[in-house]
Amino acid sequence: MENAVHLSGVRCDGEGHGGCQAGCMIFWKHAWLRKVTDAEPAAPAPEAPAGARLLPLITANTQGTAFEDGAERYRCQTTELLRAAPAVLPLKQLGQFSKDVRTGNFGVGWTVRAVGVGLYNRFQRASNKKLPKWARIRGGKEWGYLRGKAAGKTPDLRTGLQPGDLVRIKSREEIEPTLNGDLLNRGMGFDAEMARFLGRTARVVRRVDHIIDEHTGRMIYMKNPCLVLEGIICEGAFNANCPRAITPYWREIWLEKVEEGAGGDQRKVPAQTAVG
Repeated sequence: MENAVHLSGVRCDGEGHGGCQAGCMIFWKHAWLRKVTDAEPAAPAPEAPAGARLLPLITANTQGTAFEDGAERYRCQTTELLRAAPAVLPLKQLGQFSKDVRTGNFGVGWTVRAVGVGLYNRFQRASNKKLPKWARIRGGKEWGYLRGKAAGKTPDLRTGLQPGDLVRIKSREEIEPTLNGDLLNRGMGFDAEMARFLGRTARVVRRVDHIIDEHTGRMIYMKNPCLVLEGIICEGAFNANCPRAITPYWREIWLEKVEEGAGGDQRKVPAQTAVG
């Protein structure tokens, strides 16, 4: 995509898209923005009624032809992303990474790591197809070396976590038994980007139970709601410096609630309900 930026702290709230809770970053074309200096006075905030009058028009343009079963088909920047940015950048096109450094998106060290991980993962995928098991590095696993250990149906855990609760992301040893061989728990994936935050403490921002499928435009309703954590975003460290800053989704079984004690001390709160 050319001539586009993300603005800090500006995410879609889903109001014009059926209440989608994905919270995607919004793309802004340069032509829609004007650079200002610190000396300029702040522009007055738009009046609420003006925005309210535009909402029906915006909403009408966020819906396409309905699905055969009558379900609404949504359109948004995410569903139209491949039309807005049709050029695929292969990993070997290194100019994209030098541009990351020149624009300040990422530093040199970070970018070298991202390229190295991308090349390594490609080698691992190729080795799984062409090499015998004994010849594969770390069993052919991609960077992060996560291993799903659950046999059969993956376990579930309901703790009733709510926005504002302080939680700690569990350890690798605790999470891997909740994942199957495809690193899924009840259909939701856990990847190396998420593993970077193991042990991190953060607050729950919101519960998520419905989002728009970016490939089809259909609203997906989750049987098992997940959570979004404050300040925890995908940083593209192992995904070729992707700048979309998507918020990972966390199963409750991957988290443990902690309490804030006197002087900032924190202790674990026992889990409540386990479901096999």
